[in-house]
Amino acid sequence: MAQDEDIERQFEAARLRLDDLSKQKCSNAPEQCLFQEALNEISLALEELNRGKNRLQLALKAAKAACWEWDIQADKIFWQGEIQDLKGSEHKCALNPENYWFQKLIHLEDRHKVNLAVKSAVDSGTDYDLEFRVVLPSGDVRWIASKGRVFSDQYGRPAKMIGIDIDITDSKLAELALKETESRQRALLNNIPDMAWLKDAQSRFIAVNEPFARACGLTPEDLVGRSNSDIWPKDLAERHFADDIDVMARRSQKTGEEMLVNRDGKLRWIETVKMPIFNDQDKVIGTTGIARDVTARKRAEEALQASEEMYRSLVEQAAEGILLCRMDGSLLAANAQLCRILGYTIEDLLKMKCMDLVPEEDSMRNPLNLKELESGKNFVMECVLRHKDGREIPVEISGKALQHGQVQTIVRDISGRKKAEEALLRYSEQLETLVAERTEQLKKVERLAVIGETAAMIGHDLRNPLQVLTCMVFLAKERLNSGNLLPQEGQPSLGEILRTMEKSTDYMEKIISVCRSMPGHLGWSWLRPTWRHLSRKPWLA
Repeated sequence: MAQDEDIERQFEAARLRLDDLSKQKCSNAPEQCLFQEALNEISLALEELNRGKNRLQLALKAAKAACWEWDIQADKIFWQGEIQDLKGSEHKCALNPENYWFQKLIHLEDRHKVNLAVKSAVDSGTDYDLEFRVVLPSGDVRWIASKGRVFSDQYGRPAKMIGIDIDITDSKLAELALKETESRQRALLNNIPDMAWLKDAQSRFIAVNEPFARACGLTPEDLVGRSNSDIWPKDLAERHFADDIDVMARRSQKTGEEMLVNRDGKLRWIETVKMPIFNDQDKVIGTTGIARDVTARKRAEEALQASEEMYRSLVEQAAEGILLCRMDGSLLAANAQLCRILGYTIEDLLKMKCMDLVPEEDSMRNPLNLKELESGKNFVMECVLRHKDGREIPVEISGKALQHGQVQTIVRDISGRKKAEEALLRYSEQLETLVAERTEQLKKVERLAVIGETAAMIGHDLRNPLQVLTCMVFLAKERLNSGNLLPQEGQPSLGEILRTMEKSTDYMEKIISVCRSMPGHLGWSWLRPTWRHLSRKPWLA
């Protein structure tokens, strides 16, 4: 800078003067030796200064930096280093205040900020540290990191500021790109409804989204840099750390489900997916993961499992055979009752098709209407299935087509019902025969009743006159006996007549009694005979 250039010029002038003196003849040999020694020392110092200057230039060039010195009282700036390339030409001399070319390169949006920072440093005597942008004549934008320190004179007034400007465009662009990437990552993470995170190789959190932070009871910023042990209980933290190490070691994705107790004390089911993160050299540099609350799904699965178990229990305990098959007839599932009905094991049934169980003549006699089945209609049919031992078993099959081309059927063994129907048919036929026979018997009885009624009428017609005659003979006998008009030899004749008439009356009584026992009799109960009463008289004994 300015002082270095003055020293360099002074060293060069001294060296040239000593060169001139060494060429002059000197009678004093010791004096000539002193001149030569001084010349050598100055040359060595100048060479060392040049080497230091070259090293500084090399360092400034490597760092894309420039040193500057601002003479505040004279308002002059001296530059040294790569910063000169910003204008496209070298400036080793002081710059006039009205021709501050570097200030003109400062981005319009940053000029006010730079001026305020410089003024604040000069007024307060503090260090100056700022990053700003410059716009090259080519239109390219470069980022500059500028640092400076104010030095005061013997009166305490700001005299100069010495500093360095470094071109940090590459690192700044990388930083901005990193911030943009982080912003995108954050936006991506926060737009994921599930819990999501990024970790480094030491299993420390790099970034997390809002759902994950809420689950931890912290903010996403508070979680950055923390490890599992800072958040979770010891056993859970150790398990997560072991998962991270395993994912990075295997270099592959890992999924799993686990139960957690959240901060409210509620049990939740979490499904996690963890994956390794690779850099450009295909080296694992961390892990990323997504966790989803699947409590509702797990409860639904548990309810479904309970329902399936209940359905399976109902199927296994059902009194009917249950069969699940495809439209092509291949069997998919069967319960134990169907195995008992047909005599096959479940393994044997699942190797068969429906048509293997149906005799050919019965399949032709009872064809299944596939169109109706495919339309979703229920069907009920009776057919015969072949038992394993060859017997034919009558069954009733009802079912309905399900989704995915499947058919569920219920098979009922109706052998007992068929036997009952056959027995009922036989009984019906026998009953019809008995009814016919009974009808014929009733017809005969009706005919007999007619005959009996006729006989009763005839008996009545015969009995009445006979009773009259009997009474008249009895009276005649009594009168004759009372007047002693009947000779002794004539009494037996009258007795015989009365006994004959009594027998005839008994016959008539029997005929009338038989007629009364027949259906349809006239019921002449009022025509009770009086001869039996009369025959009890002593004289008839």
